[in-house]
Amino acid sequence: GGVLQIVANGIVSPSGYLPAEPFDLYVFNQARQSANNSGETDVLVFHGATDAPTVDVAEIGQGAGTVVDNLSYGDFQGYLELPTDYYRLAVQDQTGSTTVAVFDAPLQALGLQDAAITVLASGFLNPATNSDGPDFGLYASLPNGGALVPLPVTTGIEANPITASGLYPNPATNGARLEFTMDEGQEVGYMVVDIQGRMVAGENLGTLSAGSHYTNLNTSRWASGVYKVILTTKSGTTTLNLTVQR
Repeated sequence: GGVLQIVANGIVSPSGYLPAEPFDLYVFNQARQSANNSGETDVLVFHGATDAPTVDVAEIGQGAGTVVDNLSYGDFQGYLELPTDYYRLAVQDQTGSTTVAVFDAPLQALGLQDAAITVLASGFLNPATNSDGPDFGLYASLPNGGALVPLPVTTGIEANPITASGLYPNPATNGARLEFTMDEGQEVGYMVVDIQGRMVAGENLGTLSAGSHYTNLNTSRWASGVYKVILTTKSGTTTLNLTVQR
């Protein structure tokens, strides 16, 4: 057998959700820790959005067409083996006629060459009938663990709501302060990848209000070198470089 991957998903509360899909553990027993082919990113997809119908996912950035076909709640789609590039994923109903939302999947910018990741659909299409829970979204689970990374919703000509305003000291030794500004309140996370594309740190900071914020990075165990610090929201990403010197 392969590596087990377990997703805990569903509704625990006895009321306030429609439909109330019961909490359960979903197991995929052929999980991967790295891509099968050098230069690619392998993507496993899981449907965990309780009130979303059976969906298709079409790639509309590179013109790859339908990459996930008829994925139902609680199901995994076997690995997609993709060249590490920039993709745009349109989540559609199973007929392909209605687009639910479009997400950016910048695999290259996120440093995911040679990695195997899982993309999870979560949240609610209709929060009003689900206790005002989070909106429907796609999240990436990275091979080295850490926080789920929200994939940005394609915003077209709209401005990116998050701006990185400072990262210092840079070069850093034992720590650095990452400062950023939010134009609107939403969920924020960050991850740090090294020059080989391996994730060395990451955290979901939760839903933050509009305004200025900061978080501290503990760099004391990082090897000397250049790292990419990536701030992520559902509406965009911002990337800064950080050098660690011993």
